[in-house]
Amino acid sequence: MKDEDKESKVVGGARNRRVTALMLRATVAGALLLLSLLAWWLQRSEMPWNWLEIGRVELVALCVSKTDQWQVAACVGLYFGGFLYLGHLLKGEQAFWKNPRSMAVAFFAICAVVAYGREYPGSTSGNDFLVLLVGLTAGQAAGFWRLWERRDGRDDFAARAFLISFVLLVAGLSWLEMEAGSVEYQYRGRQRWQGLWDTPNVYGVLMAMGFVASVGLLLRAVGSGRGEPKVKCFLQAVRVSLCLVAMTMTGTGLIHSYSRGAWLGAACGLLLLVRHWLKRPANDRTASPVLVFTRNTFPYWLLIGASLWVMGFWTLRHTEMPLVRRVFTVANPYDFSWRNRVAVVPGSLQMIGERPLVGWGWGKPTAAYERVYKPAHLTEGAAVTLNDYLMLGMTLGIPGLWAFLFWLWMIFRRNDAEEGGFVAKAFSVTTICRAASLPGLIGMIFDGVLFRMAIAVPMFVLLELGSAGFGPRRVEPTERA
Repeated sequence: MKDEDKESKVVGGARNRRVTALMLRATVAGALLLLSLLAWWLQRSEMPWNWLEIGRVELVALCVSKTDQWQVAACVGLYFGGFLYLGHLLKGEQAFWKNPRSMAVAFFAICAVVAYGREYPGSTSGNDFLVLLVGLTAGQAAGFWRLWERRDGRDDFAARAFLISFVLLVAGLSWLEMEAGSVEYQYRGRQRWQGLWDTPNVYGVLMAMGFVASVGLLLRAVGSGRGEPKVKCFLQAVRVSLCLVAMTMTGTGLIHSYSRGAWLGAACGLLLLVRHWLKRPANDRTASPVLVFTRNTFPYWLLIGASLWVMGFWTLRHTEMPLVRRVFTVANPYDFSWRNRVAVVPGSLQMIGERPLVGWGWGKPTAAYERVYKPAHLTEGAAVTLNDYLMLGMTLGIPGLWAFLFWLWMIFRRNDAEEGGFVAKAFSVTTICRAASLPGLIGMIFDGVLFRMAIAVPMFVLLELGSAGFGPRRVEPTERA
């Protein structure tokens, strides 16, 4: 009996240490996520304690310094390379170049670093490079964390921890506003919510990502726990309630942002979740007649939705309801908001064509466009910064843009079945992460959100957590038997 008691104490102590380590990692990740979400607000707000204010001022000064900014970039770059290589080791691959996804993100980072160092310190005019590098590093750190957890059989802990933290933080911050004196954006007399961020578009994209993630977590919670004991059913009810509250808060913020790019991104993310729901196995016992009917008639529902949108445009495009009118302004030829975005495309493509291999460098495309390539009918060329894909092409050249697009394609081309069969009948967190990252990727076309810390960090983390092919899961001896 004494030996059994000693063994149980050893097992219990090891379990407690593992739980403590898991909670510590989750707490650190949540704190860093909160700092990234509040980066723009913290940069402009004074801290209550003197020592915190001194640290904030020194860090901001270091990040914008023309002579010392490279130190921050070098430090973050070392972390990026370290997490990328450690993740390669955990995958157990013989050669680094055998993983095209890792090769693509590494080549993209190299292009960004070369463009930054080629004209330093002229490339320190903004923080775009630092924000991009921090986002890439956060994504690689999250991918390494998930790989590390997968070695112990906890495949989804890292992704679930990040999704829950992200949804709760975004929902909690959705109703906070900047202090009086900040720039206010309006649409037809209605104030557009912008929260603690600089523009309503950034706020809207962030709310869209949180909304899609909360819907995914709700579907996952609803699809699990059937036939479970009462305690697990109670926990499931708590999860469903929290998801509903988060959906309500983020959805309300998304609507009041009046950001059409965020609305489109949220719709695409929800469509991806619906697609995954409809592709559940045919022999799934939980499949209801509603699921079977919707699966068989889904293309017709899409056609009906498109027809209703066209009919609504012709009948409601001149309505006085701001929300409905905002939806249909995407087809209004007199809406200068989207016309300016389209007008800058020819000049941007011309700039990419003149320097296709090396690009113009960090901080240079906007000034060059204003000086030479801006059409005569535009009063200002600020819209050139709203398409991040074109901005990457102008800054890094075609190779850098191609590497970024190829990396995205490698993430979204794989399905859940390629994860070694580790997919439950409920919604996988991999699919939820992919769907939640779509508003950010679509917002890069219309709203210029890539170089915002609040968007870059969660988007790159979601992309890495949503990428398939994490390597084989460690199999215990009991499982082999």
